[in-house]
Amino acid sequence: MLMKHAYVVFWTFFLFVSLRDSVGIAAQIFSKDPFEDECDKPPYKVTTCAENSNKEVWYYNKSAGGCILFNGGGCDRNVNNFPDKVTCEQACDPPFYTLEQAEENS
Repeated sequence: MLMKHAYVVFWTFFLFVSLRDSVGIAAQIFSKDPFEDECDKPPYKVTTCAENSNKEVWYYNKSAGGCILFNGGGCDRNVNNFPDKVTCEQACDPPFYTLEQAEENS
């Protein structure tokens, strides 16, 4: 009887986890912007606003593969605007590390 109870608990848990993950994945697939990348956006929308028109800001350019300095930007900025290159790289081009396979001692 105990074994039967263990199987019921196991399969109930398994079903719960499977459904939970499936719903999360479906929500991402069927949403309008499932994986919107803020760093892939242009640095600003062109406006006629003169405010901040000569301010130097950094933005991430995906085609160039790095952060680029530009002047201006108008008033209608998005999140792809950074005060310096380091901040831009930390947000949009973070370094990645690979783990080297440990050598086995024979």
